[in-house]
Amino acid sequence: MGHAKGLTVLFASQPWCGGYHWGLTTGGTSVSYAVVADCASPPSDAEFAPLDLTASHEVAEAATNPCKGNGCTGYSLDTGHFVWQFVPALLTERGFDALIPVGGEVADLCESNADGFTPQGTLVDVQRLWSNEAMLAGHDPCVPTNGSAAYFNARALLPDDIDFVVDANTTIRTGGVAVPIGSSAVVELDLYSDADTGGPWSLEAFAHDLGVSGLAALRPSLDLHFDRVTGQNGEKLHLTITRRAGAAAGTVVVVDSYLASRHNYWPIAVGQ
Repeated sequence: MGHAKGLTVLFASQPWCGGYHWGLTTGGTSVSYAVVADCASPPSDAEFAPLDLTASHEVAEAATNPCKGNGCTGYSLDTGHFVWQFVPALLTERGFDALIPVGGEVADLCESNADGFTPQGTLVDVQRLWSNEAMLAGHDPCVPTNGSAAYFNARALLPDDIDFVVDANTTIRTGGVAVPIGSSAVVELDLYSDADTGGPWSLEAFAHDLGVSGLAALRPSLDLHFDRVTGQNGEKLHLTITRRAGAAAGTVVVVDSYLASRHNYWPIAVGQ
């Protein structure tokens, strides 16, 4: 559902542009809908512009995770993979603003991709969507893909089930790594690709303590160290996580595998 030019859409009583989806019941029939709000001066945030990405994002989520009343009843992240919803936000903020999860729906999880998908014969970009099938097969989980470049990543083997503190009111039991103050844990990273990458790729990692913003967020409670910072398909690397200070909530670590301008990510939930 769009709207006429010049109409101002309010969200929390403030002028707003972007998109959302919800649902209602009319005549005994449940109806899902998406709203795409245009802006007289579109913001620079990739989440809101251009509108073709926003519209395709919200329509896809309205179809796969219909909502009404008090919640949604379709596809979204399970608690075992809860930390994945922090990846797009963390890549945007890169450790300065307070980290807010983007949500675990099929379009949300692909917001960290730098590109949309351009259907043949069109001039528009549409939102790529998360595919469990592609992920389990070792391919790029955000489909369709543009081009035929190899997908590569570093799968983190998580040794613990932890109580991951999101905020004062929310704790999630999820897979992760428990690292008490003053101790370290080693996480194995299994490197894989679905085609020849033409050589090794590089890795880096960064962390963000939940609930922390400003200058304090630039110095998270964890130190991160790789045994090697390059590798390729079939090799194993190790990331040592050391907690040098306490944290009020959990910490999100993201491992970035990159080759030239291509980046792929794997998140790790770290508790105490």
